[in-house]
Amino acid sequence: MKGLDQRTPQVSIQAKIIFVDRTDIEQLGVKYDFGSTTQFFNKLIQRPDPRTAEPVDTDLDGVPDALVPKENFPANENIVSLGGNSLSALGNAAQEVVNPALDLIFSTAIGNFDLTAFVQALQSVELADIQAEPTITTLDNRQAEILVGDRVPIRVIDVSAVAGGGTGGTVVPRATVTFQQTGINLRVTPHVTGTRQILMEVHAERSNVRPASVDIGFTFQTQQADNQILVGDGETAVIGGLTVTEVTVSKTGIPFLVDLPILGKLFGFTNQQENRRDRARLMRLVGIRRGTALLCVSALALAVWACETARHIGGIQADTQKPAIALSNTAGDTQDIAGGLRFNVSAVDNLALKSVDLTFSGGLIGTLDTTFVGQVKTYAVGRQLTFSSSSGAGGNITIIGRATDGAGNFAEDTISIFLSNVQALQVFLISPSRIPGRAAERRQ
Repeated sequence: MKGLDQRTPQVSIQAKIIFVDRTDIEQLGVKYDFGSTTQFFNKLIQRPDPRTAEPVDTDLDGVPDALVPKENFPANENIVSLGGNSLSALGNAAQEVVNPALDLIFSTAIGNFDLTAFVQALQSVELADIQAEPTITTLDNRQAEILVGDRVPIRVIDVSAVAGGGTGGTVVPRATVTFQQTGINLRVTPHVTGTRQILMEVHAERSNVRPASVDIGFTFQTQQADNQILVGDGETAVIGGLTVTEVTVSKTGIPFLVDLPILGKLFGFTNQQENRRDRARLMRLVGIRRGTALLCVSALALAVWACETARHIGGIQADTQKPAIALSNTAGDTQDIAGGLRFNVSAVDNLALKSVDLTFSGGLIGTLDTTFVGQVKTYAVGRQLTFSSSSGAGGNITIIGRATDGAGNFAEDTISIFLSNVQALQVFLISPSRIPGRAAERRQ
């Protein structure tokens, strides 16, 4: 009966899902206006119309002494000099950078001609970091699902609806509303095997609404992963990962000149946009206890450096920074065995420490290991090892400390301590007995 009456294993799933979206935009454009006082295009720069000139008193003596135009030529009118020997030109007049961060105007005179350049530039970076940590608990072979998000209403208009009944009724559009679920969805079905492993059916999905140039004005963007995976105790397995990079480059400008190396950007408008989406998921079985199985589902986001540009695409950044460890004695370089072997250990890592190992050699042979569970960045402890005077420990003892992080990086530090193990000298005095036949007396 005890073999049959067994509690159904219970599985606790903890998930961490991270999505990183990055958009880089670079825009640069230059427009030119080249003309003279007698011939010019009036689209970029509106010149004054001399036909609207009126007399003006500039020296305030009450007598008009100059003519000042009151209006400009309309922007759709171009002035052409019929006398010849004149030149005017426009470059990239119809191009525009929307909401530029920089507007620059440069003008100069070349003989009887005027040259004006308009420079517009824009660079923007959009970074979205979405993290979700759902947690659910279920029994063995039972499906568990958690959904966190929004229900987006969608209105559907049926223009074929007829009001009043029959075929002769009036056609009146009828609107109905449907709801589309968006957000984070995690669905897991665990199967506990007899070999302390978990066979899992995993469905992870994230959806959201994005504006788009379609009929209803938006689309539903969805990322999902469906997988079956066998995870053992303490093992980690990748169940899915995706990196999507979209680079769009558009260039318009003056023919031939816009294609020149380096200088070509001065004769046109360039627009470069890069969209990058990174997805990755890991699954790790933390442990299985009697009657209970504990699972942890975690997601790994690709580290995206905020300072990168579209020319330096970010990826998964490996942890290459070593931890730091320091050993120090607390009672001097020479210590007595009566007080024990005393020293301090301190270690630190930028992400998390995995273990701190101590190795003893010389007058003491042994190891002392500390393994961490969880995210431990800083470790500081004072050690005191005690021995009996007859233990044989003593002399020069070398201690090597090694700190290791989760990526396998390690650092070491070494100290030497002389442990004095000299027993107190005992003196015995033996005096002869004054009584015949009696043994000699021994006094300490």
